[in-house]
This record gives sequence, structure tokens and C-alpha cells, in this order.
Amino acid sequence: MNAISAARVQAVAQRDRDLQKAPDAEGLLLRPHMETVFEPQPPGAARGTVVMYHGYTAGPWQYREMAQRFHDAGYNVYVPRLPGHGYVDDAGMGSGARIPAPGEGHEWEAFIERTYQDAASLGAPVYAIGLSGGGNAALRLAQRHPEMAGAVAMAPYLGGDGARGLLFPALHALDAITLHEAGRVLNRIPWKQNDNDLTDATPHTQGSLGQAMEMRQVGARVDRVVAATQIFTVDGDFLSGSKPVSKIFDRSGGAARHGWYRFHADEGVPHAMVSPQQNPHAPLLHDMIFEFVTQGRTFQRA
Repeated sequence: MNAISAARVQAVAQRDRDLQKAPDAEGLLLRPHMETVFEPQPPGAARGTVVMYHGYTAGPWQYREMAQRFHDAGYNVYVPRLPGHGYVDDAGMGSGARIPAPGEGHEWEAFIERTYQDAASLGAPVYAIGLSGGGNAALRLAQRHPEMAGAVAMAPYLGGDGARGLLFPALHALDAITLHEAGRVLNRIPWKQNDNDLTDATPHTQGSLGQAMEMRQVGARVDRVVAATQIFTVDGDFLSGSKPVSKIFDRSGGAARHGWYRFHADEGVPHAMVSPQQNPHAPLLHDMIFEFVTQGRTFQRA
């Protein structure tokens, strides 16, 4: 393991822990359970590095159980906090003010690339796993880094099917035409409300429709993936429809190269499928992801 790289990632995790004890210069404090997680193996001992991207408005806590499983199996585990996520202000209210807004997509791209390079610099094969908006990050890396060992995209946030699938592209086009004036309006529309309970073990931060729209654009830039990719979706998901997923899957070589497992709508699997606190079927999903990473097995289900 590259000691300098490991120290750099460890410093990111430490800064998050420090922000949970004292607010920064702008009065923002990081919520409990929202801190970046980095659990490395001893030097030279790692089977690989698994970087896990959580969902929009959620936090690294979504991977608590999966991260432990991979670390126990001999992998470095890196679960970065998404940009701007997890803050409360000096009044104790959730704040999404630092989440990239319309026109700030370069911040998502820089974050995704930086976290990948940090993971790759540890000197072991890299796997990217992502949920929802984090699934977009995993797809983006599978597109840009064919040398990556593999990627898992759970309910990638690409938009819905039918007329619902036109919503976010239309909003993004409107934002571009109005030179981000529409985005500023959308940024005032809440995406996620929470009760700001700082004892909640499964917290969400605040966000806006405009910020959610910008995160979706990360996935919209993906037309095909190169690195081996396993996708999981739920039929009827408003945020991750079959049509936008199939475009990427088919263009990338389909089942001959990648996996796509579709949970049926009546199985009760939610969009936030990775966390056992949010999905009682998460252990099955964890098993499939573990087999994909450790054995290279892909899963197909129409």
C-alpha cells in the first residue's frame, strides 16, 4: 500500500470526524453517521480496494454492513461522503447549501475522479459500488476507467420510464437555456425533508430539486461502460427506469459482458436497496455483490 495515499485518505476521514465535534468557519457541523469511512488492510495485504458511493441526501452509513463484510474479507474499504452532504447549521437545521447546484457539475466530476484516484493509488484492484446518485458515479468510472476491476450500480439515478423519463432532461434543458436561472429557482424547491434528529442512526441531509437534477447529469453523461459492471434495479422505480438503464446496458455489450438483475415491483425492494435499515432484502443483494467482486460472477434477471 502507498503510505502517502493512505495517509491522504485517512486525513479526509479525520476532517469529517473533527467536523462532528466543532463547526467550521461558516458554522456548519457534520451530522453523526455522515462521516467518510476509510478502513485499510495492513500494507501489502489487501485483495482489492472497494470504494462505495452512497445515495443523494443519504450518507456513508448506508454501507455500514457491507463495508464491514468486505473489510473482513481482506479488502480496503473507502466510503467517501458525497460533496456537501451531511451538514447542519448553527441552529441545528439540516443544510444542503454546499451540494453542487445546477451549473456546478464539474464539482461532481472532480470528486468522482479524485476518490477513484485515491483508491487506485493504494495499489490494489479497484471496485466501485454506488447507490442511486452514487450508482451514477460508479457508472461514470466504469465508462472512464477500463482498467478498473469492476463496478456495481444499484438503482442508478437516470430517470424514469415513459413521460416521467422526460422530466429531468426537460428541466436541465430549461436551465441551460435560461443560463441557470431556472436552476436557481429549482434550488429553492426542497428535495428531502428530515426531522433533524441528531441521534438518528440513518440520517438524511437536506437537498433541493435543482441539486438532484445536477447529480442526475452525472449518469446522463454515460452512454456505455467498459469495465465489468453489475446493475441492480427495481421495476417501476421512478428514479431508475428500465429504459434508460437498458440503453447503457445494450450499448455496452449486454449480458455477454455485464450483469443486470431486476427486482420485481411486488418484491418490496425500495430504491434505497443497499441498507438493511431501509431494505429487509438487503442481505440477498449483499451476497450477489460480494460474489461479483470476489468471484467475477454476474447476475441476470429480466
